[in-house]
Amino acid sequence: FRLKSENLALRRLTVDESGTRHFRYAQKHQGLDVIGGDLVVHVDVKGDISAINGTARGDISPTLGANPIGEAEARGAIIKDARFGGLATGALRTVYIETDDGAMHKAFEAVVAGARNGEPVRDKVYVDLDTGAIVADYPQIFHAESRKVYKDWIENEGSKRPITIWTYMLCPAWEAQIIYKYKQFFPMAYPWRAGRIFKEFANDCVRGYFNEIDHV
Repeated sequence: FRLKSENLALRRLTVDESGTRHFRYAQKHQGLDVIGGDLVVHVDVKGDISAINGTARGDISPTLGANPIGEAEARGAIIKDARFGGLATGALRTVYIETDDGAMHKAFEAVVAGARNGEPVRDKVYVDLDTGAIVADYPQIFHAESRKVYKDWIENEGSKRPITIWTYMLCPAWEAQIIYKYKQFFPMAYPWRAGRIFKEFANDCVRGYFNEIDHV
């Protein structure tokens, strides 16, 4: 991993049923958060390290962000993008981020929020400091597409055959997407929406559901 201890910050410690401790670290580089840069160290009951895994990396180029754009340019790139039309852009902060193609960027992170087609939207958008291009868009609310799939099934198949739905209550969307590389869920159930969604299942005559809670 080629990492130095000063570039890691302990974010969470969990202990499983075997007594193994799992130390989850977040990565920083030059004092900035590295989005997706996690490292997990597994220590057994004897105190020995049994495994190390994660996405943190120590080979971040010092030339990233050498000729940075300004905040105004970054906001302009977001405003011009049709995906974010009519949405409000919050405060910007500078981070490092490794995108899905494995490339590392120094970027502005902005939370873009509002409503689209009557549904709430809250995305974390990343604008490369060197190029001004939007290099990543990570939605924080995942339900519009999942609801459409679900409702289409209820309308077309619900009266023909029973359905059992497997739902997920996940850790924050950032971990779900960055750490586990999940892109979509069906249906997406966060705790704050769970009661409303399960009531909808009952109204739609869903005969059963299995709920998995991930608290990693």
